[in-house]
Amino acid sequence: MLSLKPLSATAQDLASLQRLLEQAPRYAQIATAGPVSPSAAAEMQATLPPGKEYEDKLVFGIFKDQSLVGCVDLIRGYPSKSVAYVGLLLIAEPHEGNGYGAQAFEMVIEVIADWSTCTALRLGVLKTNEKAIRFWSKLGFAPTGESKPYQSRGVRTEVLLYERRLATV
Repeated sequence: MLSLKPLSATAQDLASLQRLLEQAPRYAQIATAGPVSPSAAAEMQATLPPGKEYEDKLVFGIFKDQSLVGCVDLIRGYPSKSVAYVGLLLIAEPHEGNGYGAQAFEMVIEVIADWSTCTALRLGVLKTNEKAIRFWSKLGFAPTGESKPYQSRGVRTEVLLYERRLATV
């Protein structure tokens, strides 16, 4: 059984998040062409899209029992009030292949259901991250046709935007 728990910017939570991110070297290689930055957890907690405030940003740990196996970075109301943005959903490599990503995504849907203004989820996937494109497509996300240039350390590619409408009651 998985659970989502908010992670804060405390030293303990940042250290746990940093250890988790370091357990995903393949993702770091795709995103930066190198190892995980020593400040990756702090950067995740601090990074906001334009026009957003910290009360709109949630970083969750994905826990299997008491073990941190993944994380989710979520922004409420971005790029518009009716959209929630998934900045990252990451499962540590030792825990991949257990269905944790899809289970965590269902929990994210439950969190967003409490945000009455959000009717869609949006996210960006690196064009070179074929595994993530397949994952999000299986969960009902479709390309919007929009893309943005991406550059980080040794990587130059595009971020492809995907969206999924949320069921309304």
